[in-house]
Amino acid sequence: MGVPIKKNHSTLGKVSLIFAILTIVLFVSNIIIVFAVAFTLNFSLSILSTIFSLLLFIFTILALILGAISYFGKEKDKYGLVGFIVGLVFLILMFVSIAIAATTYVYVSGLGSPNSYTVAPSVTFKVIDHSDNIGGAGDNLLILQHNGGDTIDLSQLSIEVFDEDNNEITLQTNAYYAYGTFSVGDEFIIKEGSYNDPVSSATTLKVRIIHTPSYSVLYGETEISVQ
Repeated sequence: MGVPIKKNHSTLGKVSLIFAILTIVLFVSNIIIVFAVAFTLNFSLSILSTIFSLLLFIFTILALILGAISYFGKEKDKYGLVGFIVGLVFLILMFVSIAIAATTYVYVSGLGSPNSYTVAPSVTFKVIDHSDNIGGAGDNLLILQHNGGDTIDLSQLSIEVFDEDNNEITLQTNAYYAYGTFSVGDEFIIKEGSYNDPVSSATTLKVRIIHTPSYSVLYGETEISVQ
């Protein structure tokens, strides 16, 4: 009975296997970095992700080509088969992960819609007293002016007005100003609620404006005198 002959693996097969292992390590590392970039928008991480992506592509191609040569050639090395399969699978996964990360980035950064943000928009607001005199329920209290920055949806703003005792004043939130886009140069009136009259005389009000998708304060409790 003969002794089984142990077949030595070819150099190409071994190199293909090494590149296959490196591909797996780089792929897992890059997935973590790519999603970190998508959620933090960190420039340094994006550079690192670019480098990892380039190396990942090179290692994947090398594992695929060398594996194909060593297994489908005369040597029939199983290490080459492993390298070929890993290279093929991760080449596909690499493109899928790029597509997913790009979609995630567009969603998180709000690039899918110019007026929709899940991060705080950059805006400059100014609130001034309305020229009408205070006298009854439903008064025109203040004017909100957009003096610079991004165009946003008014429906994404939560406007809070407080009296001198820090009691919140009920406001009108009908379609008259609560919907539509708000761009540089635009302004709208902040009106007192129609069913009560908490502001019946000249006083000082505090205004806070919150961007609800990002829970960010865009205008913080500035005191404004109304007449």
